[in-house]
Amino acid sequence: MIKKLLCSVCLLGVLALAGVAQAESLSPDDASIKDNLCLWLRRPEINYNPGTEIWIDLSGRGNDARADVDGSVGPNLSSGENATVFSNPFSAVHFDPEVQELVKATNLNNGQGLTHLTIFSVQKVVDSGRTDQRAVGFGSYNDGGRADHFNMSFDVTVRKDNGRIDGKNQDHPLDEFVIYAARMNPETINMWFNSTGTLSLAYTAEGSSYTTSTDQFYVGDVRYPAEGDFDVAEVVVFNTALTDAQIEGLSEWLQTHVGISAGEGYPLAFGPDPRDGAMLEATWANISWSPGDFAVSHDVYIGDNFDDVNDGAERTFQGNQNTTLVTVGFPGFPFPDGLVPGTTYYWRIDEVNDAEPNSPWKGPVWSFWIQPSKAYDPVPADGADSVALDVQLSWTPGFGAKLHTVFFGDNFEEVNNAAVGLPQGTATYNPGPLELAKTYYWRVDEFDIVETHKGEVWSFTTEGA
Repeated sequence: MIKKLLCSVCLLGVLALAGVAQAESLSPDDASIKDNLCLWLRRPEINYNPGTEIWIDLSGRGNDARADVDGSVGPNLSSGENATVFSNPFSAVHFDPEVQELVKATNLNNGQGLTHLTIFSVQKVVDSGRTDQRAVGFGSYNDGGRADHFNMSFDVTVRKDNGRIDGKNQDHPLDEFVIYAARMNPETINMWFNSTGTLSLAYTAEGSSYTTSTDQFYVGDVRYPAEGDFDVAEVVVFNTALTDAQIEGLSEWLQTHVGISAGEGYPLAFGPDPRDGAMLEATWANISWSPGDFAVSHDVYIGDNFDDVNDGAERTFQGNQNTTLVTVGFPGFPFPDGLVPGTTYYWRIDEVNDAEPNSPWKGPVWSFWIQPSKAYDPVPADGADSVALDVQLSWTPGFGAKLHTVFFGDNFEEVNNAAVGLPQGTATYNPGPLELAKTYYWRVDEFDIVETHKGEVWSFTTEGA
C-alpha cells in the first residue's frame, strides 16, 4: 500500500510539472490579443504591389503601408530563408537606403501617441552601414524630423527623443533572417532576438514615462544615412505591451508560419519542449510540442538512435495519441526504468488526420540528452595550451554527483591509474604552483551516493611552450 501511495505521489508530481513548458504558439490574430493588433504586414509576394507601392495590412484595421513620404519610393521584392529559425523559405522586400525606400502606415493608435507597444520584425541586415540604421519603428527622421520616436536600431539600441537608450547584451546578427522583437511600457523597454530557434532577451532599459508622440509606423529607411541595406519579410505591431509568454508564443508562430498564408496552414508538429538539442538534468522528462494545423492525432516515435527514429523503426513507435504531451523515463511510460545519463534521445511526431490525403505528415527528428554521470566540460579545456601558471581547475559535475575526487600530475599513466584520493564537495581545484611549458594531466571521479564514476583524463600545457 505504501509503495502504491509513493508511486501515485510521484506520478502526480510528474503530471504537475507537465504544466511547466514553453509558451504555446500564438498567432497574431488570436482572440486573446487580436483587439490590440494594429498592423500586420506579411507575404509581400501576395500583399505588396511594387507598382502601387502599397503593402496591404492584414490586421483588419486597414492600415496599409504606403510609399507616400516625400522623396521616398517603395521597396523591391526579394526572398530569403534561415533553416535554423524558420520552417519555410519566404518572400521579403529589400530596402536600399541610397534610393530612400520607405513605406508608412498611419493611425495605428487612433491618431494618439503610445505608452505601450510591441513590435515584431522578421528582418535581415545585409550591410550594417551606419549602425544607427533602423528597419522599423514609430516615427521617422525622414518624415517630420526630430520627435518622440521609437526605432529599433541595428546597433541594438532604442532611438527615442532624438537620443539613444542603451541596454543591449548581444549584437544584431548580420546577413541572416532573424526575429527582432521589442516591447515598451512607461517604465521598461525590452528587445529580443530569435536567431537560433530560441527567443533570447537582447536588451533591457528601465526609466520613466516612456512614450511616443506619434502613431505613424515606418518600414524602411527610417533614418537618413544612405548606407545599410536590409530585407524585411514580416512586421507585426500591437498597441499594447504583450506578456513574456505571448511574445514567446508569437515567436514560435512566426518560426513556422512566415511564408505561409493563414488559409494554407502548417501541417507539421513544431515547437518541441525540451528544445531541440537540450540537456536535461533528470532521468525522466515531459516532452511536448505544438500541433500542426490539421492534426487530429499524433504518432509518437522515441529512441536512442537517430536513424531508427527517422526511419520509424518499430521499436521506436510509442503509439498514436490525441494529446501533445508524453512522459518518458517513469514507470508506466516509455523507458520505464529511467533515461540513461550521458545518452542522447531522439523523437519525432507525425501528425495524423485520416480525412486528409497527405496524412500522415512526417515531422522533424528532435533530440535531447541526459546529463552524464561523469564530470564534463573541464576548464581549461582538454588539450588547452598557454595556460596560466596560477590556473584554478573547474568542471561541470556529473548527474547527481555529491562528492568529487581530483587526481592531478604530470604523468598520464599515474593519473589514469590512481585509485585513492581525497573527496571534496566543490567543483573547483587549485593544483598549486606549476612549471612553465609543461603538460599536466588531471581526472575527476564523481560519487553520487550509489557509485563512483571514473572520469576521463584531461590535459593542458602551461604558458611558455
